[in-house]
Amino acid sequence: MKPQEFWDSTYRQVSIYMQTHLIKVVDDLKREINLQEAVTNKMIRADSMSKRPKIVLIRDSYKELFREEEEKIMSPNEIKRRMREVMNEEKNK
Repeated sequence: MKPQEFWDSTYRQVSIYMQTHLIKVVDDLKREINLQEAVTNKMIRADSMSKRPKIVLIRDSYKELFREEEEKIMSPNEIKRRMREVMNEEKNK
């Protein structure tokens, strides 16, 4: 969202945009954690110093990030659909 679009948007539009952005940031963080974990595990296994390496999962440090939410969070497709509805409502006014 560009600054001009932000100032011209309604509260609802900004809220939806922020929710979408937050979901994207969390997904990027999860993806990065999974990638780092895979690389780290391969490096530990490749180390020939230990025959039985102890692997500590990075995901265990971020349990709250990977747990399944009991409350419903909107999917990116649902947010896109709602954002389009809002934009169409604004055009029709």
